[in-house]
Amino acid sequence: MESHVPVRTRIAAELIPIAAGESRRATRKAVSLDAGLFDEGRHGSLCRITDLSMSGARLQTFSDLIPGSSILLTLPGAVRRLTRIVWSRDYEAGCQFDEPLSPFEFDLLTAG
Repeated sequence: MESHVPVRTRIAAELIPIAAGESRRATRKAVSLDAGLFDEGRHGSLCRITDLSMSGARLQTFSDLIPGSSILLTLPGAVRRLTRIVWSRDYEAGCQFDEPLSPFEFDLLTAG
């Protein structure tokens, strides 16, 4: 009978504390917004924004998006942003806006 003995491994790591409020570049807010996606060929589809910050968004999509690709994201209130897909997994993607939302646009999109 073979027995399994746990093996411990030590990995050298330097932990750098993150000051309060510095864990992300921008404050995120959970939302549920319908939006449109358009690629460079102007092919469009719908998506849902589930998380929004002034610098980017988390999207639920109907197809996988390719990291590094550029899209035009149309948000409610005639807000449009060129974005770059940062990551994509299982019909969900994160994008970074080429130009951040203004405080007014962010407040408008995240109100109530």
